[in-house]
Amino acid sequence: MASTYRGFTVEQMLIHLRSFCSTVKLESLDQGWRLYCYSEEHGEYENEGALFFILSKAFDPFVEDAREKVKGTIEALWLSAH
Repeated sequence: MASTYRGFTVEQMLIHLRSFCSTVKLESLDQGWRLYCYSEEHGEYENEGALFFILSKAFDPFVEDAREKVKGTIEALWLSAH
């Protein structure tokens, strides 16, 4: 079972970060990962360490926006099916 942060997997967090940030750079290091993100609303975030830890910290300001985006997508799919 995949780990989740507030209901989002690593893959989902990366997808949403990319949609909310103008720049997202993820780099593999010898002992972990480096993540850099920039958004107009929240500014810069840069950190190194375990992937899940740094990703969850970067994603935290966007959780509610991501939930709204997912909810809107689900509602649109439901409406198109009926």
